[in-house]
This record gives sequence, C-alpha cells and structure tokens, in this order.
Amino acid sequence: MHLIDLVRADRQYYITVALLVIPVAQILRRAGFKPFWAALLLIPDVGIVLCTLLLALRKWPQAKGA
Repeated sequence: MHLIDLVRADRQYYITVALLVIPVAQILRRAGFKPFWAALLLIPDVGIVLCTLLLALRKWPQAKGA
C-alpha cells in the first residue's frame, strides 16, 4: 500500500465522520442529551452501534414531561 492510498483513506474517513457527527449531535441535542455523545462515532465500527444503543435504550430527558 502506498502513502497516497493511506492519505486518501484517512481523508475519506474524516469526511465520513464529519458528515455523521454533526447530524447525530443535533439529534442528540433535540432528544435532550448532551451532543458530546456524538464523539462516540469516532470509535471505528463500534461508535455507530454505541450511539444507536444510547438512543434506543436510555430514557430520553425530553420525554420525561410528556
């Protein structure tokens, strides 16, 4: 593998993360969670699962009054 391939793969990873972290942070904020939980997406292959579990299994702070 050449260095240019590594740079290209890194750039693609960071673009993908940026396109995921920002919307997930907005979703978490609107659900009543702190947006820094979106940083879990920085963990490759596991982060999306952890964010999904966070949204699926924890009680939503916004839903308490409803």
